[in-house]
Amino acid sequence: MKDTNNIFPLLNKNKTYILGCSFGPDSMALFHMLYINHYSFVVAFVNYHKRKEADDEQKQLTEYCEQRNIKIEILSAPKCEEKRNFQEWARELRYSFFQMCLKKYNAEMVLVGHHQDDLLETYLMQNKRRSYVNFYGIKEVSCVNNVNIYRPLLSFSKQELLNYDIDNNVPYSIDCSNLTNDYSRNEIRHSIIEHLSKEERLKLIEEINNKNNNRTYFDIENYLDGNSLDIRKIKKLDFNQFQLCLFSYLDWINIHVDLSNYFLLDLLKSINGNKSSFIKKIGNYLFVKEYDELYITKSLNFHDYEYIIEQPQNLVANEFIISLSEDSTDRNISKDDYPITIRNVRFNDVYEIEGHLIPLRRAFINWKMPPSLRKTWPVILNKNNKIIYVPRYRKSFCDSHKTTFIINISALKS
Repeated sequence: MKDTNNIFPLLNKNKTYILGCSFGPDSMALFHMLYINHYSFVVAFVNYHKRKEADDEQKQLTEYCEQRNIKIEILSAPKCEEKRNFQEWARELRYSFFQMCLKKYNAEMVLVGHHQDDLLETYLMQNKRRSYVNFYGIKEVSCVNNVNIYRPLLSFSKQELLNYDIDNNVPYSIDCSNLTNDYSRNEIRHSIIEHLSKEERLKLIEEINNKNNNRTYFDIENYLDGNSLDIRKIKKLDFNQFQLCLFSYLDWINIHVDLSNYFLLDLLKSINGNKSSFIKKIGNYLFVKEYDELYITKSLNFHDYEYIIEQPQNLVANEFIISLSEDSTDRNISKDDYPITIRNVRFNDVYEIEGHLIPLRRAFINWKMPPSLRKTWPVILNKNNKIIYVPRYRKSFCDSHKTTFIINISALKS
């Protein structure tokens, strides 16, 4: 087993980190390594309630944290809407939760337990798809949904981490869905990765490093605006750079679609045109421009939602995460307003701005809110059914308010 005393060169013992922990063997090994090396961290656990073992895993992890005086934040996930892809939905929810944890603890970054097997599986999946990728394998450090991610275990194989847990009496649970071949990644894992010798692994890693060193690199993160591409920056690219940018973006959001030169030329022409918004369909996907943003989605089906909150509490919904305290006056919510309702905006809604009642649909236009959000944006009503708070549309929604209100833009658009 490798030496685990000096495996965190990017960490500082004077700072706090968030550990994304599933109670699997990989993240639990990372937990133990951080703990014995005296790093300051808070555990973030998401219970999706998809498996019967999930509640027991949550209980065991909570007890393990309490015994070591480690703080734990738990997200009890709502039910995923039937029309949504579970993996995409879970990813969006998880990173919104990470954002909230980072803000709450003023933490530096999120640590996750991806390992060498994950790196090799990703690379073989990329080869199988034969599509352009911006980076081969998995980056040790990256920014996902405005969350800085550090993966310090990429040099460890899955078996090495399992052995580490056993040798150090670290508890963990195995997700039985990973034991099947129902997904392409699982099939590659069981039929190829698990049978590689140490020499074959090193050869593959060398191949990955050589490809990354010699690839045509495009720094996609400089062209992102949240989960969208920044139109203002795209307009400065020539056609070849635009192709690299778009395929890098597709790889970043894990969407694989064939694009002809004709479609790419037409898309770039429309981007450089005068229209503030447009939608272009190809296959099962929509390329959507809204003001200075370009993004890709499967649909633009608007949906209604409504949540009633009887007293100050945390609420995790598909559309947002909110943390209400006794003092939520920064969101214009007082004790006398309860029970409050959080729902999507309706056609005739009005809101008082600087002493004047303004139709919200007009306010949204003034705020330059993308059209795809104008029917699903959240508003807060008091017990008398009066709108008392509307979050101002901005590029970033994790703001300086004391009361956390993180809006899941992707969920509102789907």
